[in-house]
Amino acid sequence: GAVNTEQQDPEEFFNWLHGTLGDVHIVLPRSILSESGVKEPNPSSDLCSSLSLPLWHPESGEAYPESARDLESLLQKFMNENPVCFEGQQRSIVYSFADQPDIIDLHLKRYNYKSGETVKTSMEVKLPMLLTLHNHGVPRDVQWRLKAVVSHLGASVKTGHCVATSRVETQGKEAWLRLDDCQRPSFGELATPLTSE
Repeated sequence: GAVNTEQQDPEEFFNWLHGTLGDVHIVLPRSILSESGVKEPNPSSDLCSSLSLPLWHPESGEAYPESARDLESLLQKFMNENPVCFEGQQRSIVYSFADQPDIIDLHLKRYNYKSGETVKTSMEVKLPMLLTLHNHGVPRDVQWRLKAVVSHLGASVKTGHCVATSRVETQGKEAWLRLDDCQRPSFGELATPLTSE
């Protein structure tokens, strides 16, 4: 029969996912980057349940070029390129990590608003098997392993279909398990890097 592609609101899904992951917030202390490139301490911090990484430049609204379409580059831009008007001058907010969270939930923001309409960017993003944050206040020897990817299939924020790819162990070795309501679960080799579309 016909497949029902109606999905719950994305915010509902991420709230559920965040609760499932332990409901722990990531603390990101903020600094203001001066015109000379010096970090000026800022007494405030942001609390994030997930880090939302846009796939386009915050000022121009243009999608990032292919050379910047990997998770580490997008994270670098999110942490260091946040334009703000401070004391009448254009500055940039720079984030760092206050601690080393057990789980980091990263959300690729594929939707942008142009001329009053929502437009989805379906470009491919490379996802590393291991993530380091030594450029953002975390020791170089601390790493996070990629465990799972949830992808939304469809062009609209109101409809579509979600599938998941999860790292599992089968027959004594690790593999990717693809979970999809419309198909039988399937296994794939643990290749690097994984991509998201």
